[in-house]
Parts: sequence; C-alpha cells; structure tokens
Amino acid sequence: MNRYFKVPVYVLVMLSVCAVHTAGAVTVSVDGASSGYGTTVDIPIDVSSTSNIGAMDISLTYDPSVISPTGVVANGTLISASDLIANYTGTSGIVNVSIASTSGITGIGSIAIVQFSVVGSGGATSPLTLSTVDAYDLGNPTIVNGSVAGYAELTVTSTSGTFTATGEGVTGDIDSSGELTMSDAVYLAKHVVGLSGYETIYADGDINNDGEVTMSDAVHLAKHVVGLSGYETLYS
Repeated sequence: MNRYFKVPVYVLVMLSVCAVHTAGAVTVSVDGASSGYGTTVDIPIDVSSTSNIGAMDISLTYDPSVISPTGVVANGTLISASDLIANYTGTSGIVNVSIASTSGITGIGSIAIVQFSVVGSGGATSPLTLSTVDAYDLGNPTIVNGSVAGYAELTVTSTSGTFTATGEGVTGDIDSSGELTMSDAVYLAKHVVGLSGYETIYADGDINNDGEVTMSDAVHLAKHVVGLSGYETLYS
C-alpha cells in the first residue's frame, strides 16, 4: 500500500465483521477533459465495482508543464463522511490518493476528485495515467498466527485519459490583471527568482521564445512595455 497513507489495520479488522458484499473485479477510470489556460479543472477518479473495497491506493500521473495540482482532493460520490481519504502532491508529476472505507465501497461513481490549475495552452496535452491502482477486500482478511496481517488484493482494471489545454495563453499578461503593464515584467522577474507568492504565472513566460523562462524574458517584457525599438513583438 502507498507509503504516504497506511490504513490502520484495526479499523479494517473491526469493519470486516460487518462486510456482507461479495468480492469481485474493480474498474477504475479517469476520463479525458479540457479547459482554458489559467483556469482550474476538477478531474474525477471513477470506480465501478460490485466489490467490498476496504482500502485503495492510487497514483495519478500527469504532465506538470500542462496542469498543476492545487492540493485539493475532494471526496467522490461513493465516499461517506466516515471514510478516510488522504493525498500527497509533493512530487511533481504524481498525485497519490489513499482511501479507507468504513463500510466498503460498492457501486458506480467517483471516489476522489483531483483539482488542477491549467498552466499549458494552445492545445497542449497531458496524460492522466492511473499508474498505480491497488484495492483491498474488506471482507477477506489474511490471518497469520491468529492475527490479521493484511487484506486480499482485488483484481483491478484501469482506464486512463488525456487532458487538453485550450486557449492561446500568450498575451504577456503574466499577473492576470487584464492588461499588459510593467507589473507583468516585475511579476515574471519575481517568479524567475523563486519569490514566495509568485509560483504561478498566468500567461506563457517564454517572452523571447528561446524555449525557457529566465530573467531575459522579464527584461524583454519590460522593454516591450516601455516601447523600446526591437521589442515590439512578443513570442517571436
């Protein structure tokens, strides 16, 4: 199970006594989605099963140059108020979600909803890949020397999706104020040096179109704003 969140064994021991569902195959899926540059989008992780799922560990991989997790992982429609859900988004490109159910997850619906901000544009795509999906049967404990040592894994089939970023996102409006000013150049410079509060930019930061975002882009943008000759065009 995922190292970021371990389901307490005693929780599942107590709950397995009440389990009445029959174990079977589990299907977990993420559908494709699209949204515009600078917006946020909710990506549901769906499950369809007749299984008595007591716990799940899921890793959802994505392209961080296109979408970035906001840290918000909401309970899905199949998760009750008494269920436990945890997530870890500290590693770029991966969202880890772990779930423990107090009554067993059975049915069709979402188990978690992961929110992303859209940082790509112009048709850029990101895979939404379920790279790890483990599910455990609440009603099938493994007994070793009279004690519960774990729970049997369920058979899982996963289906992944693709996210597509829409919109151009190349206006130079780095701070999303609605107009292009010197504040955008200053904001971009603070982003480049890594100042807190400037982690997210709201337009393409590669102003001089050299393939990377550096202080040269902030300088280019500043010269464009004040109207210096030779800097009339952005992203050329």
